[in-house]
Amino acid sequence: MSRLRWYRIWECLAWLAVLLLILVCLLPMPQIGPEVAGGDKFQHLLSYFLLTWAHGQLGLSQRQFLLRALGLFVLGMAIELAQGLTGYRSSDPADVLANAVGIAFGVMIALAAPGYLLRFEQRFLRGKSPAA
Repeated sequence: MSRLRWYRIWECLAWLAVLLLILVCLLPMPQIGPEVAGGDKFQHLLSYFLLTWAHGQLGLSQRQFLLRALGLFVLGMAIELAQGLTGYRSSDPADVLANAVGIAFGVMIALAAPGYLLRFEQRFLRGKSPAA
């Protein structure tokens, strides 16, 4: 069980980030700025790293966390398949690889250095209640 006082709020924010990822990946988006070679792959890697790391900070059991990481990988594959069906986005297997690398980094960092969110709560939210 998580020791986070604001667990429900952090959990909602983590799932909201997943929903935002799905929307950004499936909605038509205009090209903003110049296209950078490999920039798309870096965005995939960074997005999935941050999502995985964030879920790793929730104080879940190791099993729960690894299942979520696996779920993010499956979600990434499903998004790539769905993008290929949209007609305005394209599917790229290299994106799945970039997602997997981001997830792997997120798992490694979250398991090696857990508790950032707990320390944040203790330092900045001490004495405050999530209901306040």
